[in-house]
Amino acid sequence: MNLKQKRAAKLLRQQELVNAAKNANRELTAEEIFSGAKEGDPALRPVVDSYVRRLGVGVVNAVNIFRPQLVLLGGGISQQGDILLEPIREAVHASCFGGEKGSLPEIAFAALGNRAGMIGAAALIYQGSRPSLRSGPQ
Repeated sequence: MNLKQKRAAKLLRQQELVNAAKNANRELTAEEIFSGAKEGDPALRPVVDSYVRRLGVGVVNAVNIFRPQLVLLGGGISQQGDILLEPIREAVHASCFGGEKGSLPEIAFAALGNRAGMIGAAALIYQGSRPSLRSGPQ
């Protein structure tokens, strides 16, 4: 099979997946997509690979601009484990300015995972309801 035929077959598998989801009158969740890719589904693996590659480019760009010591990935995606984390670490090591000789950040998942947004919002509300201990005008 030549390269054109492989690409056509890949697109056909992806279209079959989209059609199956449409026929079920729902969209696939990120959890279902990652789970299927982990199980070796030939239509889902390229979707996950594309997502991880694009996320890796975004992380590399952020690291090159801001030079953080730590990059935390949060939200529901943080439950995906090494299928997500390892390729992003590899992208950072391969593509960041300075490479191995530079100071590269640690890449990890946020401890609060998908709850981080709710906890942060609750903390802001809590802080707003307490009287300030600062002296002087505010």
